[in-house]
Amino acid sequence: MSTVGDDPVEILADVLERTEPEQPVVDFARELLGTTLEHLEEIDETIAKTVENWDVSRIASIDRSILRYAVCELRYLSDIPPFVTIDEAIEVAKEYSTAESGRFVNGILDRIMKNEQLGDGQEEFPRKEVEEIL
Repeated sequence: MSTVGDDPVEILADVLERTEPEQPVVDFARELLGTTLEHLEEIDETIAKTVENWDVSRIASIDRSILRYAVCELRYLSDIPPFVTIDEAIEVAKEYSTAESGRFVNGILDRIMKNEQLGDGQEEFPRKEVEEIL
């Protein structure tokens, strides 16, 4: 979630102070961080079950953070459609991580969504659109 030794709550407070986003953004950022931290152990277990033959701690820290926030949204913030969560995670990974991170994050989140039957089948992820952005 952060660089070693950094407190994610303090980092968020600093970013919010510097960027001065609108209140709904502040509220969402705080809810997402708080919910992620509250359920971090379960979120990491979900990721660990999904990445075969790979320890979660070996995932690049930015990719791990993206996955954690996305899994939090998928599991605990049900008002966000799953395909929106996955699409945003892919875009963030592509912009802030490596060239392959978008595909990696997509694969992991798609598998988690299917394994955990998240989204209640209401929203099917538009696979063709994902392939176009990758």
